[in-house]
Amino acid sequence: MAIELVPLLEKIVASGDVGTLVLGKGNRARRLTFTGKDAHLIDAGRECRFVPGQALFENDRVSSAVFDEIVLALRATPQSLARLLLKRGLIAEEEAAPLLQRELIEESLHAIFFGAAEHFTFERGNVPEELLQRGAEGWQLPAQKLIDAIRVRFRERLEIAAVFPSADEVLAISEEGKSLLERGDNWLFSQLAVALNGTRTIKDVVAETYFYPHLSYQVLAAAVRQGWVKKTRFPEFAALRPSEAALESVPAIIAKMEEAVDMAQADEPLRRRLAAFYLRAGMVDRAIEQYCLLGDRHRARGETAAALTCYQEALRWDPNSLVLKKQLVDVNMEAAERARAARNDADERRCIGEALRYRKDDLELYLRAIRTFEGDEERILQVLPRMIETMEEDDRRDLALRFLARLQESFPNSTGIRRKHVNVLLDYGNKDAAIREIEYLAGIHLDRGERAEAQALYQKIAVLDPKRRDAREQVERLEPKKKTPGIKAWRPSTLFAVLLVMMLPVVAYQFYAYGIYVELDRKAYALGDAPVPEMGTRAHQIYRAQTREVLRELRSFSRLHVISIWGGVCREIADDLDARLAFMDRQLDESLTRLWERAEEAKLRGRPLEASNYLKQLIAKGGNTRWETEASAAIAEIENYETQATELLRRARVAMASRGHEESFLLGRRILTEFPRSSAAREVSLPIVVESKPSQAIVQSGQMILGTTPLLLTMNPARPLCLVITRPGFEDAELLIEDPNSHVIQVVMEQFKPSD
Repeated sequence: MAIELVPLLEKIVASGDVGTLVLGKGNRARRLTFTGKDAHLIDAGRECRFVPGQALFENDRVSSAVFDEIVLALRATPQSLARLLLKRGLIAEEEAAPLLQRELIEESLHAIFFGAAEHFTFERGNVPEELLQRGAEGWQLPAQKLIDAIRVRFRERLEIAAVFPSADEVLAISEEGKSLLERGDNWLFSQLAVALNGTRTIKDVVAETYFYPHLSYQVLAAAVRQGWVKKTRFPEFAALRPSEAALESVPAIIAKMEEAVDMAQADEPLRRRLAAFYLRAGMVDRAIEQYCLLGDRHRARGETAAALTCYQEALRWDPNSLVLKKQLVDVNMEAAERARAARNDADERRCIGEALRYRKDDLELYLRAIRTFEGDEERILQVLPRMIETMEEDDRRDLALRFLARLQESFPNSTGIRRKHVNVLLDYGNKDAAIREIEYLAGIHLDRGERAEAQALYQKIAVLDPKRRDAREQVERLEPKKKTPGIKAWRPSTLFAVLLVMMLPVVAYQFYAYGIYVELDRKAYALGDAPVPEMGTRAHQIYRAQTREVLRELRSFSRLHVISIWGGVCREIADDLDARLAFMDRQLDESLTRLWERAEEAKLRGRPLEASNYLKQLIAKGGNTRWETEASAAIAEIENYETQATELLRRARVAMASRGHEESFLLGRRILTEFPRSSAAREVSLPIVVESKPSQAIVQSGQMILGTTPLLLTMNPARPLCLVITRPGFEDAELLIEDPNSHVIQVVMEQFKPSD
């Protein structure tokens, strides 16, 4: 009702009426008497409040003990603060007059704004007796000055209302505010801060202070803007429901919430509600930003479940977002790492399984899930069929093949895993690759001395590829040898004795050759009986060198002892070792070639880290082969490429956070231009400003109103942005933003021309 009082006061002052304005009802009513051009506040000093800007207290001219005495005296006996200070000798006569004038203005404004809220009446011609007795002395001021002060106070109250929509809000001192109190740089704020404990409402805090309510509200509003205090409760938003709010009122609610978020001490509940209102207004991107911000905070505090809930809610509204899926994968993998550190294999597998829901094409995740079984081949073979089925359901056969190939590298001597690989290759119609794996599997059985299993596998190769003559020969060579019956003696004993004497040198030679053969056979048997070390390791290189040395000795024995019955046996053993060496060399070269091809494929797909891992494995397995130099150079190139892109992305985000939108845009464009295949390029978000001539035009995307020009938007470079810009009196302008080259996009609107 105070706003209705202004026209009445202006009319009283303009006409020079004499009378009394009664503010309020009953014993609490205040009276303001007008006598021409002056205004008199009857029974002034009732409130006994401090007025702003009293240098006496702010500059420590009195001690805290004297200050407390003054407060107690004012509360015990209502009186003028200026006269009390003058009476105690704390101020001079020339200081008392302006202070008394300010007291009168403040108390008059207090009476008008708080008394008129209930009731006010003007009694023309009525002048109170006590005013006639004391005359014009005391509590009087020019009426026009009072009206000017009322207008200023209206503007100040509107500014305060923008900060405090409700007097039931609760404030708490921030860390910055505590630092300010320790320095003692603001006397007014330090007096109010005593009552701010984080649980009391603003109206309770104001009621306890000895300042006028408006001054207290003004100081607290300034403290909120400066960040010295934060809001802990927002009653103005408590009853708001996105589903119940009218669509036309949603933009105003969002604007208030966005401003309130910066003032909140714990803003997470408010941000969730803000995201809900963004969705109500169709501003999906902004809602996703809020959920991602909350998810990042929970993730930084190690609150995995809460972080996952926020990221999942964001993914619900943008199910194709690779960035959100990466966040969910990263959070689950961080939880898996913690479970692994705690030796909780079940939780680790569960977290990895959750990560696979969002990245079903990630080969490394499948391999990591296998590693949680700690080499237990039996358990791996139990879960392997289900993993392959999952990949086949999503039509990822190439992933299944790469997964099995990598798994074989980790378990090179596992016949069960290799047989599963063979079956999958045959199911996919890749007969040539299946034959290569069967041949490798047969070699494993031969190394173990399992000739029957090896023969069956070579038989399978011969069936799959009838042209493989070597497979049929291996089948025949592995057939069990039949024993030949001995020759019966049919010569006379004398002839036998003569022959025996003639054969003694031959027998002696054969015994000598037999001794050498036994030693060579022992070495060859030791190599064949020992398990083949993992390919690419130092032990594997030593094993191959020893095999070559034994092979050289066997070949040398065969050439020197041609007539010995053991020469042929040594040639067979040498052939077996030679075939084994050729097989190992071929497999090593194929493995290194596959690693190089995977690295190249990962680079083309824009996965530099995955390519780097493949190249490091190639160096570790290849040793001093021709691959080492090329792989080292490729790794250095990838790391330099990714480091530059990541640094540009970090600078773009820092610029965005500090409102350097143009710098953030230029850095994002540079990433897309110079590093298009980096992982940072998939996370780039370009800030653009849409401007129009004239301004204040409405910007829409579909049925969703984004705001008015000039308007700051963030867009994914891979997703074009279609906007419609409207303004009354002008033709609608359509704007399609694809791969923008400028931070600011201007649209010149044509004025609507009515048809004749």
